[in-house]
Amino acid sequence: MVGCKHIAILVLVAFAAASAPAWGQSDPDPRDVGLVERTGRRLVQLDVTITGPEDELATLAAEDFELVVGGRRIESFTLDRICDERPAEPDAAPETERIEIPEAPQPAAAGRTTYLFYFDQNHLTGMGRQSALHMGHELIDRLIAGGDRGMIVSSGQELRTFAALTSDVGVLHDALDEVEDDRKQWDPWVWSEDSRIAEVIEYINNGMLEEARATASRHQSEERWHTEKELRRFSMILAHLGDIDPPKVVVYFADTMRSNPGEHYLGFFSALDRESDPALRASALAAFASGNSFERVIDEASANGVRLYTIEAQGLTSDTPTSTGVMRRQFGGQDAIPTRRRVTDAQDSMVSLARETGGQAFLNGVKATKIANRIEQDLACVYVVSFDGASLPEDSPLAVRVRVHRPKVEAHARGRFVMQSESRALTSRLLASFAAPDAVESAIGSRSVLIPTGYVDGRFRALVQMFVPGSPLSEATWDLGLSLVSRGEVREDAAGRVTVPLPGVPVVFEAEMTFAPGPFEIVTVAHDTTADQVATGRFEGEWPDPDAAPAAVGPIALMQPTSGVFLRETEVHRGGARALDREELARTDRPTAVVALVCRGKSTKSKLRVERSLTGESAVPFEPLELDLGDERCAQIRDMIPANIMTPGRFEYTVRVLRGDDLLAETEVSFGAIDSTGNTALSGPGGR
Repeated sequence: MVGCKHIAILVLVAFAAASAPAWGQSDPDPRDVGLVERTGRRLVQLDVTITGPEDELATLAAEDFELVVGGRRIESFTLDRICDERPAEPDAAPETERIEIPEAPQPAAAGRTTYLFYFDQNHLTGMGRQSALHMGHELIDRLIAGGDRGMIVSSGQELRTFAALTSDVGVLHDALDEVEDDRKQWDPWVWSEDSRIAEVIEYINNGMLEEARATASRHQSEERWHTEKELRRFSMILAHLGDIDPPKVVVYFADTMRSNPGEHYLGFFSALDRESDPALRASALAAFASGNSFERVIDEASANGVRLYTIEAQGLTSDTPTSTGVMRRQFGGQDAIPTRRRVTDAQDSMVSLARETGGQAFLNGVKATKIANRIEQDLACVYVVSFDGASLPEDSPLAVRVRVHRPKVEAHARGRFVMQSESRALTSRLLASFAAPDAVESAIGSRSVLIPTGYVDGRFRALVQMFVPGSPLSEATWDLGLSLVSRGEVREDAAGRVTVPLPGVPVVFEAEMTFAPGPFEIVTVAHDTTADQVATGRFEGEWPDPDAAPAAVGPIALMQPTSGVFLRETEVHRGGARALDREELARTDRPTAVVALVCRGKSTKSKLRVERSLTGESAVPFEPLELDLGDERCAQIRDMIPANIMTPGRFEYTVRVLRGDDLLAETEVSFGAIDSTGNTALSGPGGR
């Protein structure tokens, strides 16, 4: 889940952060670290669909192709033929029922297709959402076969990967069912578009033109914000497919995504009105500028060799009805002209996304069977054209033209290509990791935990720790970043860089953050620039609302001393206390600190008694605490468990808050313990 309002800033900060020149030393002056990867070759791969007589296709060679990129003819290239012998079903075939899928996944085969099914919930109507999910099931059954792989990503109130790449169709079906049941994966804002249009029309019909112009401008601004946020998310996700062999396909479901968001609201006013009214003029310029976000999606798809197949899921639509009066007179009896434009703008945008990336657009309720058939036909015989792109200009869209000099043979390729610079490719990959950490396939992982420290001005405070295991290399440089996400938006972020000159030394990155009551998420990304590995992680939790009860207990942290590199801002230390995550086992030979935050309700004025207990394979007594918070709302509680007191096994730490004999709040955390030899008496899985 990532709201992308500040995510680009976060990643750029990660690479402009101060660099520790040596372990245990710090450099307070930030410096540019370059964002440069070095490779010996810039291989470009373009997937081209070839249609024509089978006898002609079977004998095609490089000399039959003419390839022009950016107005420059490419003379030297190689061809790889990926042709599927499975017969495509005709368009008129009846719709298939959902079938039972065996549990065992199918092995991936070389040359098979990778599919990303992307549900843009911020641009799906209510009808479109249900239709998209239903079509998703049908398309999975048709398209994922014989080693093809699929992935499910949905963007609603949060961006979430529901299924990473897999050839197991059962997993993909279960992921779609989870999308349907997740209330965070729908956006009521898009469903109220009819009422927003009706509001503008009503003002016009009542002669309230100033109010109509102000309302249209406000609605345009709101739609622009939603669209740009969603397009940023979508463009970041596309980088996940960058290192995968072609063909790679994104099936994109949306109904109201427009490259000129909200401009249809301005269609109710004359050109003179739009020019003379400052608010309308600003809105028109804003709608035009939003095209940059749209173009970034196409550029990212082109740079990563991705084809977009866009689906207007809602089917046929009708125009919003208008009342008689000024609207009818203004448009010569054609009430629906401005409201019809919103449909054509969205459809034109879907067509452009598909056409520029070599895919197809499916509008007005095309059936899933026909969509699957068209995709299969496109991918039935694909030639991958590979050439050295070192001489091409970087980070600029280049027109692509492919011709085949054989009778009755046609080539269908993407309209443009972008040769990403190495720095931009790296940034895109890290942004993708921030946007959807669950989708990253990595041999290393990153963990994060928070340690509660206080409560000030209605917000909780905590120290967030990000942990990365040691690199096997003799020296590793880590770029580290973490983001606090709440209600779909990045609220705070932090970044740093540290160099570790020894193998196997773990890194702990720390940052102080503030939290509003309610659920939150910490997203972490660590980039080992030496080995070019990316580690991602996600931590979810929830802070209590201290005004909702007489007392509350916040998250509980277990901390133990450990060796490693600890980085906070520009300070580097060779060891410290690290909080354990939910899956870690505590070491019995080390002291353990248990940290919690106890808060009183707004109307709770009397003293509170706090009782703590540790029960399990062994027990540790704690004396009750009498808390008189006065004007403070919360107090940090810290209990120490000496080394070698706990025995291997499972434990439960409980905090109880009482007023007299009345129990006001109770929270517990369970964890496992292991001794220095690795012995544990756990009967079940460890962790909390």
